[in-house]
Amino acid sequence: MDTRFSDNLKYIRDLYNLKQGDFAKVLGITKAQVSAYEREISKPNLDLVLNIASKLNCSIEQLTELPLSTLFYTEWVLKGTPHTLQYIFSEKNIEEFEALAGLVIISFNQVMNTGVIPEVPEVATNFLLLNSKYGGIISHHFEKIFNKIPVLNKNDILGRQEQPGDLTLVLEGYPLLVELYQQLNHASWLGQAKSWPTTGKNILALKLDNDRIIRLYISPLAYGCKLYACYDPFLESQIKIWLSLDINERQSISQQYYLNFYESLNEHKQQVELEIKKQREHLKKLLSE
Repeated sequence: MDTRFSDNLKYIRDLYNLKQGDFAKVLGITKAQVSAYEREISKPNLDLVLNIASKLNCSIEQLTELPLSTLFYTEWVLKGTPHTLQYIFSEKNIEEFEALAGLVIISFNQVMNTGVIPEVPEVATNFLLLNSKYGGIISHHFEKIFNKIPVLNKNDILGRQEQPGDLTLVLEGYPLLVELYQQLNHASWLGQAKSWPTTGKNILALKLDNDRIIRLYISPLAYGCKLYACYDPFLESQIKIWLSLDINERQSISQQYYLNFYESLNEHKQQVELEIKKQREHLKKLLSE
């Protein structure tokens, strides 16, 4: 896998204005090893990557540029048990939620409606459903404005929903955003658009007292992290199906899905790589004639 580690390692060394020998002393390795890594002759092991990140105050992602997972709630989906989240609006205004993650299988048409061709035929969204334990600012707000929030078409489940211009329909979303990143151990992902907890295949939902389930969105950092909502009847029906399952059924379905999904994805990538290799060999043959 090409992670651009060699370029990033040299960039960080130059940032500290260190020669290869001095850089090697900091890391406890030899100058020859540094040279080999920068020239892509050798690949680093995990211990070395962690050592560099720790001693030179940089992230593993900065060193490797490995793509982040885009499925935000995977760990909680696999566990199948409820968790607790808090929305701390102020010291005296805290709302506590029971949060349960799950999967919703979506159709090919729903994926194609985003304009992105899926890597494998079957796709699922992962969702996190919030259920307020004692009521509070978020649940009361969206119960009050339920009749004003937009209703989504079934095929728009993966699409973007723009932040409403009417400020009476939004709340501050940053406290909830930070809570999601912290509780799901994704703090290093904060601000990464491709792993945002309320867009694409990551669905954040809220159960209201009237038994309705709405979808929540948090706008990007550049737009103030505002919390707003829409109502998606299809999503509501699918989440209720998931809730009807017991914990053993939820765990079994999620484990099978994730294992089969990544197995299919790897097979697909191998087929693509093989086809590219064949095309290159064919091109070389043509050029040599």
